[in-house]
Amino acid sequence: MRKLKKDGSPVIQESLVKAVPFVVKMIEWAPLDSMYLPIEALVLFSKISPETITSISPQVTPKLMVLFRNHHNEGSLG
Repeated sequence: MRKLKKDGSPVIQESLVKAVPFVVKMIEWAPLDSMYLPIEALVLFSKISPETITSISPQVTPKLMVLFRNHHNEGSLG
């Protein structure tokens, strides 16, 4: 896997801001066996632009907390 560079460009930040609501919806709709995909997308976004994800985290964190509370014993979320 190639290394990702942090990118603070406004175009990347604007794209991430637009993409995160769709990823959050994927967290709500995805079946348990593929739940890791939107979570991995958020991890990737945070590596590309930590500042942008930090500003969006109030939208994402409640969904992840509910997911963890409901499925913390499931191996696929490990």
